[in-house]
Amino acid sequence: MKPHFTHLSLTLLFFWVTTGLANGQTCSGAYLLGAGNILSTSAEFWWNCNEQYAQFSLEYKPTTTATWSSLNDIQSDNDGYGRDYGQRITLTNLIPNTTYQWRVRTICTNGNSSTFVAGTNFTTVCPGVVNPFSFNILSTSVELGWGCAEQYAQFTLEYKPTTATTWSSLSAIQSDYEGYGRDNERVTLTNLIPNTTYQWRIRTICASGNPSDPIPGRNFTTACPGVVNPFSFNILSTSVELGWGCAEQYAQFTLEISMDMGVTIREWS
Repeated sequence: MKPHFTHLSLTLLFFWVTTGLANGQTCSGAYLLGAGNILSTSAEFWWNCNEQYAQFSLEYKPTTTATWSSLNDIQSDNDGYGRDYGQRITLTNLIPNTTYQWRVRTICTNGNSSTFVAGTNFTTVCPGVVNPFSFNILSTSVELGWGCAEQYAQFTLEYKPTTATTWSSLSAIQSDYEGYGRDNERVTLTNLIPNTTYQWRIRTICASGNPSDPIPGRNFTTACPGVVNPFSFNILSTSVELGWGCAEQYAQFTLEISMDMGVTIREWS
């Protein structure tokens, strides 16, 4: 599979190749370097290279230090042109809340090496939650869930009526069984005030101990839910059995029955 180039990438490639040749090199450097999925202690990296099936050295360090760490003998990806086709390089054990610089050098099959090409600096962060949602909202309880890119993080949940100034909190919430937030095992809040609008927010606490900024969820309003699936059964000449479901556990109900002509209304509580 041949690499695809834009006009800009061809111009940059020509510069790197001709510069290398002017210095007696015959090994082209990497280009289109990128960093992504940056978490508190890890990040992913990718790049292209015109030299097929080359190897690479990746060096990185905090911007405040002088010594580089390195990852050597990195093989090309499946198509042989760098590490960009879904086979990114992941660095782990990085320092949280730290700005890093990084660079890549090509080691060609003829044994020659390119000069280092620098990627854009990045900063490790504790990521906030994503897609916070509320579910099964009842008169005094609600279920809340969210996702998170940081595996096995803990969370702090804060909530309050929109008219209040003081937040209540639930701390040290563990990730669910998959480890990415609480979207598989939702968190249930109880003892809420009926018919009240609440606001809530989530803060990620990464394994490093560093917290993220709080991410708000959409406001919800506690309410007494209506019944669901009402049905009649065993209908006889003077009697009938009635049933229904309700999400509110141990609630009481009022049943009203009227004649077809609307003459009589009977009520049971």
